[in-house]
Amino acid sequence: MQRADKPQGYGPLPNTVTYAENFNQFSAAINLLDKARVSLPMSFECRKTTYTGDSTTVPDYEFGGPASCVHSGVNKAVTSMTPPAATVSGGSSGWKSCRTFNAVSFGGFNETAQCQDATNWNTHSLKEILDFRLALTDPLSAHAIPATWRDMLQTSAMGVIGRRNKTTTVASYETVTPAEAEECCVSPPCPFLTLAGFSFKFSTTTTAIIDDECQLIQTGQLDPGDPLAGDFWVGRAGDGSECGTGSDGYDSFVPIVDQPEGFIKIPLT
Repeated sequence: MQRADKPQGYGPLPNTVTYAENFNQFSAAINLLDKARVSLPMSFECRKTTYTGDSTTVPDYEFGGPASCVHSGVNKAVTSMTPPAATVSGGSSGWKSCRTFNAVSFGGFNETAQCQDATNWNTHSLKEILDFRLALTDPLSAHAIPATWRDMLQTSAMGVIGRRNKTTTVASYETVTPAEAEECCVSPPCPFLTLAGFSFKFSTTTTAIIDDECQLIQTGQLDPGDPLAGDFWVGRAGDGSECGTGSDGYDSFVPIVDQPEGFIKIPLT
């Protein structure tokens, strides 16, 4: 409906009486105005630290029956398990310039070193944790901002707006006909994963923990978490192809600006 007199409104006035619900909506909106843009020459920096974990398992199903893992030739194994926790540090990359930030984790069978011995199959996990920050290109440029909040630069109060995604992916199997079995070769189709009288096909399920949200990401850390429990397989085909599936974690952040520009979140008291 349109009114003929085309009235104009300019929001609530000091003497406007509002219902509590409307007042709380206004208050919540005003409380979001706690960020100040900092237009100083900056760069994105990140530091990646890698962790690994290794263990062994006896699979639920093996090609050739129990204790049939071989260091060369055809291998096939399927099992349900929790990958080993990635706790052994492999060192850090040191701080360097970055344009996008992402951290990943992966766990499952060790595809390239499949056998500990005939009975025990190797499992492996990898996790990357990414520390990130905004850094002033020229430290002297800090004197261009008021001294009253200059100490908030280069601290956890500093952040940048961008898009955040965090997901986990796990695999599960179903029994199928031999022709539909999982493949492992250089030139598919080549049904492969038939063992212990069963043929297996795997599918993956991805769960979004943070789904493409626009966020103010403050100086901190991306951590995809340890790989989750699921169903796993590993194999080596006659042509030497090594195959398998695992569970994954992914944590990423993409700034929405071409040139680094920071925001400071002002504490409300």
